[in-house]
Amino acid sequence: VNNYIYDTTQTAVVSQGFTYNISLTPSNAYPVGFGIWMDFNQNGDFGDSGEFVFSSAPGTTTVYGTITIPSWADSGLTGMRIRIFYFATPGDTDYCTTSPYGETEDYPVYILPPFPFDAGATSIISPQGCKFDSSEAVTVVIQNLGLNTLYAGDTIFTSFTLDTLAPVNEYLILSDSLLSGSTILFSYAATIDLSAYSTFQLTVSAWV
Repeated sequence: VNNYIYDTTQTAVVSQGFTYNISLTPSNAYPVGFGIWMDFNQNGDFGDSGEFVFSSAPGTTTVYGTITIPSWADSGLTGMRIRIFYFATPGDTDYCTTSPYGETEDYPVYILPPFPFDAGATSIISPQGCKFDSSEAVTVVIQNLGLNTLYAGDTIFTSFTLDTLAPVNEYLILSDSLLSGSTILFSYAATIDLSAYSTFQLTVSAWV
């Protein structure tokens, strides 16, 4: 099928009951609308109630949104479909319609049940940009991904890895309670030297 991609190189891992940020960027100058579906009941299609999770009107700039994984979603491996329509806004029944222009991309998604205690590094605040120096701060967003509140005095362990270098491990002792689903910024004491890099990969993680 023309303009169809099934990308198995990227698998998102999400948890029931949590909300995740998304961003979608057009790859050309023509206005496009985005639509996203997720096969929450894992029956092989995207036509069931609640499986149309995002849409945007045609535009030429990055669009932002959120996707909430419902508590009733089946755990395990499922699929996510992203469709791009030129000059049109996708609707809920457009998960398998024909379009003269556009693209359809499917991705594997693994849905986890919520854990009583869990945490994760959900995004990198810094370093950002295109010019770096020899002492760049690393700041990340850490989210309470568990069902229960984390309280003052609880410890969240976190780590970052620059390319293939040894990981840097540090920890955060909470000064206030962190409710389920809430986030907190964490800046590592260690900095990184990016002055010689034109491209790099920075991987972060957090756990309790």
